[in-house]
Amino acid sequence: MLVSADGTRFRGYLARADDGDAGVVINPDVRGLHPFYEELAERFASAGVNAIAFDYFGRSAGTDRRADAFEYMPHVRETRPQTVYADIAATRAHLERQTGRDASSCSASALAGGWRSFSPRSCPGSRA
Repeated sequence: MLVSADGTRFRGYLARADDGDAGVVINPDVRGLHPFYEELAERFASAGVNAIAFDYFGRSAGTDRRADAFEYMPHVRETRPQTVYADIAATRAHLERQTGRDASSCSASALAGGWRSFSPRSCPGSRA
């Protein structure tokens, strides 16, 4: 379980690489932390990159696993950029604490999470 700066608890999935210094935060699509993103994290790890995927919807949908039929749009509408960025920062910090390595890569995603990956705010040290 991860905890954002405002105390919100949300789910994450960490996949550790056997060796390699890079790390990546995976921003999911509108499904949140779907098994696809857990599998994607494992693929990054198998390629030598520590990876963590997280769930956008801890504030509105809770921390339980959700079925494929999860009605995500009401939760998408409740997300706010500032809380998503706070969750990205907490996720990255967790990755670094758990692996003992700097997450030298910022984030990766597609679809709904994609724009967050290209935002300078997703990278610590950014002035954005």
